[in-house]
Amino acid sequence: MPPVVTITDNLSVWTITLASGAVRTVVASSIQSAIGNAPNIVSVTKGAAFTGEPAPPVLTSLTPSTAALGAASFTLHVNGTGFRAGMSILWNGSPEPTTFVSATELTTAVNMATAIVAMPIPVSVRTLAGQDSNVLTFTLTATELAARGGRDVDVDQAVQVRGRAPSPAA
Repeated sequence: MPPVVTITDNLSVWTITLASGAVRTVVASSIQSAIGNAPNIVSVTKGAAFTGEPAPPVLTSLTPSTAALGAASFTLHVNGTGFRAGMSILWNGSPEPTTFVSATELTTAVNMATAIVAMPIPVSVRTLAGQDSNVLTFTLTATELAARGGRDVDVDQAVQVRGRAPSPAA
């Protein structure tokens, strides 16, 4: 029967020694499954505190936080805490080319030419270790004309009207 291990924190490293002499090192969050899958355990010892990846960043705001369909492309500023170089902004779940500005700001370019549907867009940040931050919502809104079922027309676009012109009033 595997030994019973009482975990007092999720930050410790544990060493499992097997009868074969093999040694496994695991973090506290996976110790129970490691013990359950290891035959012939001789000992389980708690080691030093785990000093791996820090907690994921925390997002506090997006600037801007909304844009209308048809708007010009822009730079999205993601504000928060715990940012480090190499982290990626996730736009609707996809990593985007990200610029590290500071421990409290990351930026990415948003190409509005690809935005075709008004909808909420989840925005988060992923660390190099694959941890994701909390999610903030960026809102893509319909233009007034699009909301009424019409279609925006570029003012530089030539417009042709077909049909007969009305007869002049006599």
